Amino acid sequence: MLTGEQAADVFAKLKKHSSADELEVLFFATGNALTRFANNTIHQNVAEENVNVSVRTAFGQQTARATTNKLDEESLRRVVQASENLAKVQHPDPDLLPMPAGGPSTGGTPAPTRHFVQTASITPEQRAETVKKMVAVAQKHKLTTAGIFSNSEWAEGIFNSRGLADWHAQTSSEISITMLAADSSGWQKANSPNIANLDAAALAETAARKALDSAKPREIPAGK
Repeated sequence: MLTGEQAADVFAKLKKHSSADELEVLFFATGNALTRFANNTIHQNVAEENVNVSVRTAFGQQTARATTNKLDEESLRRVVQASENLAKVQHPDPDLLPMPAGGPSTGGTPAPTRHFVQTASITPEQRAETVKKMVAVAQKHKLTTAGIFSNSEWAEGIFNSRGLADWHAQTSSEISITMLAADSSGWQKANSPNIANLDAAALAETAARKALDSAKPREIPAGK
């Protein structure tokens, strides 16, 4: 997935193509992977990555934005040109503020850490091994299981021609599992930016216990 250093290189290329008074670029990068299982068997594994680059140019009090998800040189040149062409035909905005300037950090409370390499680097094989643990719990209790195991990574960044450059990345992992018996079921779900906080076997055991405890349901007459 796109890193802050790579985004800075893309911004440098965009700046090279720009003739605007001011240039601002927003980056939105995502990477998602999912393993889905049912009837105690994995039946789907998918993954996708994408990046959106949103370019805003300003000529005095005229400004406009254009967006692309292509990072080749020609696409970057074209998105800058599109933003500038749009900006030049806009009515001037007397309330338009200048783009914020970059500068040294003023301190304060640091942002919490929400990006974990261990989560971002989970492979399909590792997800399959995790599913195997949950299926083993289902088979131990003579149940059938279904659910998902996913991990994702995304980032946001802002760069402008006045020296502002900031980047934030975070990860997420999620397990959702359903245990099915003949006449009952149990469900459990958990998510965390750090995969180390998720215990797949424990989640499966909890879902299984719910299914077993709710077996042989009986109708309760209406009343207070």
